[in-house]
Amino acid sequence: MSSTESLPPLSLYIMVHADSSEDESFGVEVIQPEDGKRGPPCPHGPTLLFEKVCAGNKAGRRFYACSACRDRKECNFFQWEDDKVTEARRLAREAENLSKAPPFTQQQYRARFRKVASQDDKLFCKDCQLLLLPDEHLLHGTHKVIRVAVAQLRRPTALLRPLESKKSNAHGEVEKFKINS
Repeated sequence: MSSTESLPPLSLYIMVHADSSEDESFGVEVIQPEDGKRGPPCPHGPTLLFEKVCAGNKAGRRFYACSACRDRKECNFFQWEDDKVTEARRLAREAENLSKAPPFTQQQYRARFRKVASQDDKLFCKDCQLLLLPDEHLLHGTHKVIRVAVAQLRRPTALLRPLESKKSNAHGEVEKFKINS
């Protein structure tokens, strides 16, 4: 098997035929990492370790795949657990992850939310899907910027437009506004 072998979409993982015996089971199982070992990151964050489940008692092969996207069309990250990753491949992966990273970290989004929520004049850029800090509204002069009420901040789905893909990253946009009190 090559490291580029085609696998089913993540939505098919952990699937077993309901009418089959245990020996005929197939699919993929999520494996809990041992000793807190972390998988390689993909553009969407941490990956999960899966194991292909084979018929009978055959040992399956383990691999890492995106934990956020259920469909491989959305994130094609794949790496066998036992692959030796070259320095060039690691650097290329890091560059790709950085290029696809959101503009702010979750902590930065939370800090922005707190600052905006404490302001009298709360602004949201509909084009950028971003709460604006007081000094940022001038940078969005040609964009559709609206004033928002506290009630809208409590229900971010009223502000945010739906993502194009309903299968993946549904939690990503709401996470921008979610804060732990």
